[in-house]
Amino acid sequence: MTGYDVVVVGGAGVDVTVLVEEPPAAGRAVQARAGWTGPGGKGVVAAVCAARQGGRVALVGRVGADAAGDQVLDRLTDEGVDTRYMTRDDGVRTEQVVMIVQPDGESRDVVLRGANAALRPEHVLAAGAALTSAGVVAAQLEVPQPAVQAAFDRAESAGVPRLLDPAPAQPVAPELLAMATAVRANAAEARHLTGAEVRDWDGARHAAALARHRGPSLVVFQAGSQGDLAAWDGGEARLPRRAVPVTDPSGAGDAFTGTLALGIARRDPAGRAVRRAAAAAALVTTAPGALPPLPTAPEIDDLLASGT
Repeated sequence: MTGYDVVVVGGAGVDVTVLVEEPPAAGRAVQARAGWTGPGGKGVVAAVCAARQGGRVALVGRVGADAAGDQVLDRLTDEGVDTRYMTRDDGVRTEQVVMIVQPDGESRDVVLRGANAALRPEHVLAAGAALTSAGVVAAQLEVPQPAVQAAFDRAESAGVPRLLDPAPAQPVAPELLAMATAVRANAAEARHLTGAEVRDWDGARHAAALARHRGPSLVVFQAGSQGDLAAWDGGEARLPRRAVPVTDPSGAGDAFTGTLALGIARRDPAGRAVRRAAAAAALVTTAPGALPPLPTAPEIDDLLASGT
């Protein structure tokens, strides 16, 4: 199958999440309030999020030839995400992440690197026509930047929009940012992209202007604790934090990316696309785990209609 709405190039793995009152000090143990284990990774969450909203989605990534890799691929299939472009590595384990989440939503992550780091350009380019016929190619940086650049280069050659989510925060090659038609980032990632500190609406607006000057026409940057600011040709939107009870924020950014990708693929107006993405990000924080609370399109509609 080709002609996907969304092709995601990104990380896949297994997440171990624990909720604690406070992180352990050196040499001490703390009792977790709750915990769970399941498939995760930024690419997996974004892809499943778009699929739950009715998108035709494929994921391009890499897992190990192990039980964890089986678990990831089985869950993707169950969620309706095409896994034919997922490759397996006999010599490297599937990546694992331990996330320690505090009541205020702050988290500390410990990453056991694995097959994500082994995704190479030739693996991505094997997706071929999927990259050149998609509604959008979205990518995150849990996989090496050369692999993302290869995907964007192929998509750009066919005029396919490219959405960059530069997470986790790291220096980004200028040529990769220049290839993106859209970018969404938190404050730390925005600093890597632009060199600007972002703490509020004005800082986000300034950083977004810098980023748009370097390539993307649509930019969404976190405005500190106030929310997100979106800027595009001829428009801007403030996306304040929604008043929802936060249980686990670990998948919020990836849900934003998956929903925004689907909006771009469907050629939604920028204002509608970013508002739906912000609503999806809010909903995913209200229940534990990254995949279980990912919303459907009607659930996003209901939150937007509620005015919460």
